[in-house]
Amino acid sequence: MVTASRAFVCVRPLTFEDPAESELLRSVFAGHRGQLENTVFAVLDPTGGEQILHGTRSPRRLFAEPADFAARLDRVAQRFQRLAAARRGTRALPLVADLTLAVNVAACDSLPLAVVVADEPSDREALAERLAELAWSEAFVGRLLWVAPSRARAEAFEDLDLAPGVTVLQPDPYGQTAKVLARAAADAEEKALAATIAAALAAHDPAPKTRRAHVREGKRRGLRWEAGTSRATEEAAGDGGQGRPADRGGA
Repeated sequence: MVTASRAFVCVRPLTFEDPAESELLRSVFAGHRGQLENTVFAVLDPTGGEQILHGTRSPRRLFAEPADFAARLDRVAQRFQRLAAARRGTRALPLVADLTLAVNVAACDSLPLAVVVADEPSDREALAERLAELAWSEAFVGRLLWVAPSRARAEAFEDLDLAPGVTVLQPDPYGQTAKVLARAAADAEEKALAATIAAALAAHDPAPKTRRAHVREGKRRGLRWEAGTSRATEEAAGDGGQGRPADRGGA
């Protein structure tokens, strides 16, 4: 599956966190009452206007085995091979929208989070550009999440010293806090940046979790996930206020 997906632009939308993306996802697939679901899957053409594999809750509803899914992706990719070759360029660093959300998503996915910080926006963009090649390299692609908050947003995150440069974090299981796995200065050379990421991946040791135990412990701690959009909050409440938030895995 990982090999087959390399021919695609793979996007993880924000679902309940962003109004515009929520409406887009609802247009791709909606529940039986027209509500936004917390998982949506589709394969779109390069314009984003045509559904090649029609929207559903999960690829498991379309394919019995991962091998079947991978084979279909290969056939779809072949249709656009010439177009992809003509437009291939440098890929940007794949960033989560903001730091708080990134910590939560990293906790949900049990992945480390690389936080890119600089004093000036131009310096942050330059550092992100340098890191993009590493992020898409064979050694690191898909193995961690990335976020590039403003310096003020980084400083506002309690109990973390997010100095200029790259700091790789391991969030706690509920996305409430995080510990530093490794860090590199903003002026570090590419080899040092790669070594920092490699060291963080080696040190990353998330606690295993199952949905039932995770939800039970979250309730015991009094934790509850709140949607980033009012419509999503209403829909979650209509589902008993339990099912959708609990499915995310984070707080």
